[in-house]
Amino acid sequence: MLKSFTEFSESPALKKKILMTMAYTMDKSELKELRSIFSSIDSNNEGTITLSELQTALRSQRTESALSDEQIERIFTGVDYDGSGQIHYMEFLAAAAESQGLITHERLLEAFDRMDSDDSGFISKDNLKDLLGTDYDEELADEMMGTEGRIDYEAFLEVVFNRKADSPLSP
Repeated sequence: MLKSFTEFSESPALKKKILMTMAYTMDKSELKELRSIFSSIDSNNEGTITLSELQTALRSQRTESALSDEQIERIFTGVDYDGSGQIHYMEFLAAAAESQGLITHERLLEAFDRMDSDDSGFISKDNLKDLLGTDYDEELADEMMGTEGRIDYEAFLEVVFNRKADSPLSP
């Protein structure tokens, strides 16, 4: 899960938005283990994870390569998608989705359809502006969408998996 958190924290805004969209559509019955992990990290039972709670949880794991406070803070900041200073459950789910095998064709297609709010078959810059709000970055959108200013489902998969569209679908 630490690997997923690290990868999520370093992901571009579009990929984070895709994973956040997927988190909202996940079947709660599949999430019991993740809910349990979240609750165990949320030691003060406030429904969010603070930086100190994440530090405590990661330090309790006896790993060969202990993380520095700076590394943990960088991960925390990257997972804290809304910048609230806390990791909410949906942010936690979005960050953990890959490590738990929760990214499926069905969920990806549903997330794409939600992001393609005008049902054009593409995610446009206007769709992104609506989705990302103040997090929208024109330069990043240009880089991700290329000269056409939009991405289709195959390009969407490339963003999610950092791969070419003709590679096997696997995280």
